[in-house]
Amino acid sequence: KFPLTDWITSQGRLNIKYAWIGGSVQQSDTLGNVIRNNRDYLFTGKFDLVKFYNKIPFLKKFNKKSNLISQDSIKSIYDSKFLKTVMRLIMSARSFNFNYSVNEGITLAGFQHSPNFFGMNTGFKSPGWNFVLGSQNPNIRFNASENNWLSRSTSLSSPFLQTKSEDISLRGSLQPFEFLRIQIDAKRSHSENFQEIFRYNDLNDSYVSLTPSRGGDFSISYILIKTAFVKDDNKNNSKVFENFEENREIIRSRLNAINSLGEYNLNSQDVLIPAFISAYSDADPNEISLNPFVKIPLPNWRIDFSGLSKIKFLSDIFSSINISHSYQSLYSIGNYINSLYYDSDLDFSNSFSDYPLASKQSNNGLIPFYIIGQVNILERFSPLIGINIRTKTNLNARVEYRIERNLTLNLSNSQISEIKNSDISFDFAFSKSKLKLPLKFRGETIILDNDLQFRMNLILRDTKTIQRKIGGENILTNGNYNFQFRPNINYSVNDKLNVMVYYENTINKPSVANSFPRYASSFGAKLRVNLSQ
Repeated sequence: KFPLTDWITSQGRLNIKYAWIGGSVQQSDTLGNVIRNNRDYLFTGKFDLVKFYNKIPFLKKFNKKSNLISQDSIKSIYDSKFLKTVMRLIMSARSFNFNYSVNEGITLAGFQHSPNFFGMNTGFKSPGWNFVLGSQNPNIRFNASENNWLSRSTSLSSPFLQTKSEDISLRGSLQPFEFLRIQIDAKRSHSENFQEIFRYNDLNDSYVSLTPSRGGDFSISYILIKTAFVKDDNKNNSKVFENFEENREIIRSRLNAINSLGEYNLNSQDVLIPAFISAYSDADPNEISLNPFVKIPLPNWRIDFSGLSKIKFLSDIFSSINISHSYQSLYSIGNYINSLYYDSDLDFSNSFSDYPLASKQSNNGLIPFYIIGQVNILERFSPLIGINIRTKTNLNARVEYRIERNLTLNLSNSQISEIKNSDISFDFAFSKSKLKLPLKFRGETIILDNDLQFRMNLILRDTKTIQRKIGGENILTNGNYNFQFRPNINYSVNDKLNVMVYYENTINKPSVANSFPRYASSFGAKLRVNLSQ
């Protein structure tokens, strides 16, 4: 409706739910019922930057695909190839999208009242309009106990539960030239929950909190490309892992300087995680954040280039030549949970990203706020380089080289498990019409009326799993070389009958002594008949 901002599209959505769940008929008077609310909201936005550029007359003329030819000296600048190139680079950003979504809910057990209109009781007081309309204030359990809405049973075992999940994704499209497209993506996701047994205690005539706990999951896009191509030596020793070991001392010194409650151990959780991130991202350990929950997502990308098909001598042979490259990396923390020994009151209102310093505990030294079992980083070039060509004689070929590594820091034994995978795949397809067979029927050469299609897939893959121990050996625990060869010939006799002849050969050669090589091959023909009308 507003021409000035019609290049922006956005959408917002709010969804609220309230549920009353009846308890057991025989025990509802003592254990009560369950009430639950849920609130989720979504906000999306898109910025069409091409439409924005076209609102500026000077930029609009450079943004047109067709060349402007004019004798007017004022417009002659728009025919300059150099200026067009410069302006196209300035207008490389073509679009930008973002999504933000939150889903949260509260479950309260032991609720005594029954619902009437709009989920409220007959007096329109419990559980309150705020809760029915999606309020996430955890004090609802205290308000309910103060107003005698809850069961006074000392046997109640259903927990008070509060959950929250938040997802953020950003995507941008860049096109500095018509034959070059770049897509960038960044995302962050986390979920957390708090639960406790909240029930009546007849010894002090009050409601008490029993076994409170808080935990969740976390993931964020990241970049480790600086160490992606660092090679191990012939004994599987890694320079990056050695940096990780050395970074621990720097991280520990930084933590000791800001926490006066005690000395950190070199293999404590709060030391290992920042040392791990700084080593494998090749960041300065003196500057890296000490918070294991990384706040800012770093962009991953995909690049597609089709400019080679514009070259004259190649365009005479190929109808298309596409080169692609993609990078993805994800840092994640799974199933973290608060420490039972942490010397502080647990408060759900604290953000998960507000990671406090470790507290002092007399028998166990410094105790982290959360207990984190594993930290994982997955990095994938899919592909590192890929070439897809199509000739003018119906021949298609695609070659892709992919590499991947999966790093897992196990905090229970201070070890890193590293899985490396690299593979090259080759796909070839060719179709031939009016194919003459080297056979004759009644003295005439047989010519196939329909297209005969030949396809071949070849994969070479190398996989290794290395267990790295601080101050110990780097042991190759698993790995193999894999070879796959799969050609097939497919011919459609007509729209009812299809014939395919195939061959498959797979070879697995292990890299460790406790496994055996495996070979498998198969050959056959498939006849497919379609009986549908």
